[in-house]
Amino acid sequence: MPQTWRADVPADQAASPLALASDAVVIVGLSIVTGVFFHLVTRDILGDIPAFTATGIIVAVLFCGMARLQATRDKRASTTRLGRARMAALAWCSTFLFLLTLAFSMKISSEFSRGAIFFFFLAGFAGSIASRVLTPRLLARWMTTNAYRGLEVLIIAPHRSGSTAALFAELAQRGCMNIRAIEFDDACTGAPWAGERRRLLQKVFEVARSAAPGEIYVVAGRLPFDAAASLMSGLRLLPRAVYFVPDEQISALLQNSVNGLGGIVTLEMQKSPLTKTERGIKRAMDVTIAAIALLFTAPLLAAAAVAIKSDSVGPMIFRQTRLGYRGQPFQILKFRTMTVQEDGAVVTQASRNDQRVTRIGKWLRKSSIDELPQLWNVLKGEMSIIGPRPHASAHDAYFAKLIENYEVRQHVKPGLTGWAQVNGLRGETPNLDLMYRRIEADLWYASNCSLGLDFQILIKTFATVVGQENAF
Repeated sequence: MPQTWRADVPADQAASPLALASDAVVIVGLSIVTGVFFHLVTRDILGDIPAFTATGIIVAVLFCGMARLQATRDKRASTTRLGRARMAALAWCSTFLFLLTLAFSMKISSEFSRGAIFFFFLAGFAGSIASRVLTPRLLARWMTTNAYRGLEVLIIAPHRSGSTAALFAELAQRGCMNIRAIEFDDACTGAPWAGERRRLLQKVFEVARSAAPGEIYVVAGRLPFDAAASLMSGLRLLPRAVYFVPDEQISALLQNSVNGLGGIVTLEMQKSPLTKTERGIKRAMDVTIAAIALLFTAPLLAAAAVAIKSDSVGPMIFRQTRLGYRGQPFQILKFRTMTVQEDGAVVTQASRNDQRVTRIGKWLRKSSIDELPQLWNVLKGEMSIIGPRPHASAHDAYFAKLIENYEVRQHVKPGLTGWAQVNGLRGETPNLDLMYRRIEADLWYASNCSLGLDFQILIKTFATVVGQENAF
C-alpha cells in the first residue's frame, strides 16, 4: 500500500465535533480576513464585517455538513491525509457551486463583491484542505496522550499475567496515571470457581466504589468460557465501561476487525452510561438549574426559614452526614422539619403521623420544600439534580449488610430526585422488601443513566414527587 494511503487517524476522528468546529472557525476567520483585506486594498475601507461573518457562517455550516457526510460514507478515505484532502476540495467546490447557483437564481449575486468572493474561495480552498488534513491528526495525537488523563482504570487479570504489563504500558502512554490491578486465579475452575468469583467481584466492587471515573479491563488468561462469562455477568451492575482482553490466539483472529488499545486487542462488552463529555454536560446542567432555582425560590426559602424559627425551637437548617459519590461523606442540608436532629449510629425514619414532625414541618415535607436547601449541595458538587437519594450513614451501614450490591448506588452522584422517587418509591421504607425495590431502582439508574433519562425524571418529578402521598 502506498505511504500516502496509510491511515493516520481513527475512522471517526475526521467527523468528530472538534474537527468540524476547527474547520468552521477557519472558514469564518478566512471570510472576515479576505473580505477586509480586499476592501482595504481596493477601496481603502474595512467593508461590511458583519456581512463577511454571516457569509462565513453560512459557508461553514454547508461545508461541515458535507464533510461529515463524506467522512461517514467513506470511512477508509477519511483516515488518510490524501483522502481527507480530496474530500475537502470536493466539499469546498460543491459548497461554492451551490451558493453561486442560489445567488444567481435569487438575483442577489450583484450585492456581493466578486473580487472578495474570489479571494475567499481561493483562501478557503487552501484553508479548508489544511484544516481537514491537519486537525484530525492533531486531535488523534492529543487523544492518544490525553484520552485517559484524570480517569482511573481497573485491570482484572490472572496472577503473573504477561498481558497485564503490556496493558499498563499502553494505558500509561495514553495519560492514565491511576491504574489498579486486581488479580485472580485463572486455574481455579469447576466448583471452586464460585468462591473465587465471589471474592474477586467483592474486591472489584469495593475498589470501584471509591475509584475515579474510568474503565475496567478483564484479561481472560486461561479462564474457561463459562467462567469468563459468569465474571462478565457479575460486572454488569457496575456503571463503568467493561472491556474484555482475549488471549493471544483469539486476538490473532480479531486483529483485522476490532480496534484495540495500541497493539492490544480489546472487545467492548459494555458501554459506560455517561461519557466524559456527557458527565461535563450533566455537571453544567446541575450548576445552571441549581443556580436558577435558588435565585427564583429565594423569597420562598426566606419565608420557610422564618416559619420554622417561629414554629419551634432549633436551627432552621438540619445537617446530616450521608455518603455520596465514591462513598465520600458529606453534610446534606434540609430545612428542619422535626423536633430531633439525629445524626449518629441510630437514625429513626419519619413515619406517618410521626409526633416528632413539627406543624410547619408537615407542610414542608408534603410539598418537598424541605429539600430545597440541597440545591447548595448541588452547587458544591456533592450532589446532582438527578441521582439516587442519599440515605443516612446509619441506614447505609445497616442495609449494606442485608442487600447485595447496595453500595453500587454510590457509583453515581446522589440526587435531589431519582428514578426510584418518580416510580413511587419515596418516603419511609418500613420493611426490607420496600427497600429492596428502591435499591433495585437505584441500581438500574446507575447502570442506565443518560442525559435523556435525567430529563425524563426531571419532568416526572413535578407531577409525581411534589405532593406525593407518602411524603410525610
